[in-house]
Parts: sequence; structure tokens; C-alpha cells
Amino acid sequence: MRFIGTLFPLFTLVILPFRDSHGREHAARLRFSAVFDVCRNNEYHQWVRPKVSEFATMQNAMAHLPISETAIADLLTPFLGEASLSEHQMHQVAVYIELLLCWNEKINLTAVRDPEEIVTRHFGECFFAARHLFSNDESPGTAIDIGSGAGFPGLPIKILAPNVNMTLVESNNKKVVFLREVVRSLGLADVNVIAIRAEEIQDSADLVTLRAVERFQKTLPIAGRLAKSKGRVALLIGGAQMQVAESLLPDVSWEKPIPVPLSLNRVFAIGHNNEGSSLRRPFF
Repeated sequence: MRFIGTLFPLFTLVILPFRDSHGREHAARLRFSAVFDVCRNNEYHQWVRPKVSEFATMQNAMAHLPISETAIADLLTPFLGEASLSEHQMHQVAVYIELLLCWNEKINLTAVRDPEEIVTRHFGECFFAARHLFSNDESPGTAIDIGSGAGFPGLPIKILAPNVNMTLVESNNKKVVFLREVVRSLGLADVNVIAIRAEEIQDSADLVTLRAVERFQKTLPIAGRLAKSKGRVALLIGGAQMQVAESLLPDVSWEKPIPVPLSLNRVFAIGHNNEGSSLRRPFF
């Protein structure tokens, strides 16, 4: 580890002048630092520390990053509609993808390993949800993402709606460390990552989100309990699970599920507490 620490200034000198295909020197430097810092930091070394022989792997991860910001933008178009990401948000997505690829070699974060598929299946679906949850003139308030895993949908929602106060709930300690590193690397404020089970949560929020959680039938009632009065429950699920959701949360009024673009059976569903709820669906 000391040897790696000795090499780091040299790598910095070599990498800093590097420019990506669009001439963005700062973005390239930011991404390299984010990925390399994770893999050299003692706090995370037992999972992602590269040995000297693994520098080739690290360089491969950087090189087959594989996907340009232009390609990311094109892939996200079906999910964002008329909305678009700012240059800063696009940088955040690119850094996030690189961190995910790097950490996924040591921690089982996602079975999806193709960068383009990561953009569409993870970021696209979550941005699609965020676009339907928040309008430009609406205060995002507070949100709890149950079973965050690799950060979906909570962190993409935070990227697209930066004013939301987001709590990520994840019981797996290794994934918690990853989530905290993503939050740090992307410079996200007002994000709290807590290492507990969903049933232990005491707080409530204006919005509670679920996506691809284990034990769906056990977790969904917890989500309903955590939603404030007049709050919302947002689900990214298979279409066949919608009937289960309606039966598990009979006191929630559900909007008509919205098919997720480029998916055969995935839907996005928004549920409102009956008390004072409004079935209005805001759009960007």
C-alpha cells in the first residue's frame, strides 16, 4: 500500500494533462481522481485495493470507460423526454458509471456490466422516474430510498433533482461504503446514507422509493408507513407486481402505471396517501 501511495503523485503528473475526446481536461482529471482515490483509500482497501499487478486492470477500467458523454446523452433521450442534463449533471453520471465499474469488480453491485446497458437500465429508468416525480416549480422535499444497493433510484433522482433531501437505506455494509464514496465523489449535498434494515427506519419522508428490492411483499408496507401524510410512494417494478402493490397498500391511491421506455414489462407507479392526496402528475 505504501508503494501505491508513492506512485500516486507520478500517476497524477501523467494523467493531469490528459484530455478526453471532447477536449475536457478537467472532467478527465475529475474522473480519474474519483476512481483512483477509491481504490487507494485505506478505508476501502479490503474490497477494492489494487495490487501493483492490478494497475493494468485499473488502466483497463479507465480506458474502456468506455462511453462518451455524447453517447450517454443519446441513450438517455427516451427517458428524459424534453428535459436534458446540464454539463455538470452529465459529468456526475460519467463519474458514477466509472465508480460503479471499478467497484463492481470487487463487490457485487450489479449484474449489468455493459456501460450502455448501465445507462439505459439503471440511469435511464431512474431519471424517467425523477422526471415524473418533480416539476421545475415544485419543492422536492425529503425522500427515502429503501434498499438502495448501488444507489438506484435514489442517487439519479438526487442528480436530476439536486434540492431533494435524500436518505439512502442499505443494510449491506460494503454497499454502504460504496454509496458514501459516490456521494463524496459527485459532491452531493444533503444525502444521508444509513446502514440499517428498512424495518428499523424511524423517520418519514415526502417521497419513499423502491426498486428491485428483495422481499417486495414485506418491504412495500414499510414504504407505505414511511410516507408522510399527503406523501408519495414511487415504485419501479414489473407490471405483474402492480396488483400486489395495490393489495398490500389499500389505503394508497395509485396513479395509472407508466410503462418504462425500452422495457417489455417494467412500469413506474406513483401512489398517494388518501388523506388530502392529489392525483396530479407533475412533469418537467
